[in-house]
Amino acid sequence: MKTLALLTPWPPQHSGIADYAYDLVKLLASPSLAIVVYTTEKNPRALPGIDIVSIDEQSGFDHLDEFDCLIYQLGNNTKFHLWMIPLLHRHPGIIHLHDLVMHHMAAWLTWLQGDAEAYLNLMNKWYGATGALEATRSLEQEDYIWNSDRVADFPLCEEYLQDARAIIVHSDYALGHVRSTAGHVPSFKLPQLYDLKPKARASQKIQRISVLGGVDPQKRLDWVIGALDGIQDSIAAAGPIELHVAGAIDSKCIQLQEEARRLNRPTLKIVFHGRVNEQRFAQLFEGTDLCVALRYPTMGETSAIVMKALQLGIPTIVNDIGWYAELPDAIVKKLPVSGCEQTLGKLLEYLVLEQGAYQEWSKRCLDYARTAFSLQEYGAHYLDICTNPEGEELVTDIFSWVFTECGLTGSDEEDGLLDKLLGESYF
Repeated sequence: MKTLALLTPWPPQHSGIADYAYDLVKLLASPSLAIVVYTTEKNPRALPGIDIVSIDEQSGFDHLDEFDCLIYQLGNNTKFHLWMIPLLHRHPGIIHLHDLVMHHMAAWLTWLQGDAEAYLNLMNKWYGATGALEATRSLEQEDYIWNSDRVADFPLCEEYLQDARAIIVHSDYALGHVRSTAGHVPSFKLPQLYDLKPKARASQKIQRISVLGGVDPQKRLDWVIGALDGIQDSIAAAGPIELHVAGAIDSKCIQLQEEARRLNRPTLKIVFHGRVNEQRFAQLFEGTDLCVALRYPTMGETSAIVMKALQLGIPTIVNDIGWYAELPDAIVKKLPVSGCEQTLGKLLEYLVLEQGAYQEWSKRCLDYARTAFSLQEYGAHYLDICTNPEGEELVTDIFSWVFTECGLTGSDEEDGLLDKLLGESYF
């Protein structure tokens, strides 16, 4: 029997990677594979047939080298992933890299521990004189790279990939960077799938819009609120619209709650739910007519919210950057970052007033969700990587089936709707 160890966040930890890992292990579980999950969660959710070990961050790793396959589910949240960093070199394995930008982790381990020299050395090591100069200026002016839009230019993931047996990412955006900096390591792209099934929605028009999964400055909730504010009067006749925001709110975004209260009126209701339990989160997700998941800048991440929306067949709007730009045009509306608030307002106005257009889009999303995603095939490919990480036949885009199986990945079937919305003559 083959053995596999997974080092990962795990439910009920509030992490999208924890949710992903739980569904992944359910998919990989079989009588011929013994899986052990290592996690710092003290009360891990049980999974039948799976040995889940709750470990201390400093111990519990004596037997890692005895496994046939070792996988790190690695992200940039220090709370859930910091404990993995010392192990990457001591116990090399497959790194499943969920966030390309690991700058926050590197800064935590160096500068925030009082070692500015180590931080500057890292920036010089991976980005040469340009990186060292930018880091020096950043520290001197207290304009820290990890708190700015510049962070995407200096991801600092390179330091953690060099000893990997293989690397798994979710986008061409991340894959290109990984192969340019760790080309000696076999690397693979695969989608981020969950154990979900699409459901037809009762609503035939947009009544509930959702922004889910937490609010931080990069998620641009301010653009969503501004867009709705700009079209309140023009869409009032179509009936009341609700915007539901679920997830923890970053301290830098608290003022948005006050802004939302100012805008509330009978025709527009904005509700902040804060962090909710899984059952309530699922209800909000499944009850939405439109998911808005803007992001700028990108941290090279794959959005769990967007992938779940795709699998559930929920129409979704994103920004045209990073991984989001790779999503199928006919299913996801991708807005340019420049002028996004205004473009989003035009698009929402069109979709609310032209209910037939929304219904057609919604149908396409549901059809796509029902045909495009094969969990069984996904699990088989993942196991192939685990058992044969150096197989040349796998170092290609073996998961292109996800966005091509149902034949809806060509040009937008609404005949350039976004181009029309961006043009001055549309209205």
